[in-house]
Amino acid sequence: MANLTGMKYLTPFRFHGMMQASEEQIKHSAEEYVKHALNPALATEGVR
Repeated sequence: MANLTGMKYLTPFRFHGMMQASEEQIKHSAEEYVKHALNPALATEGVR
């Protein structure tokens, strides 16, 4: 669907156990999410 609307598909980002996570774990996950979303190599993964 992303290719039909001019968007790039990114592989999903997962963070399990968020309800029990500490503030530090959530902060670290947020930093990892930004790295994940801005990683140009991910833009072509999973596209067929």
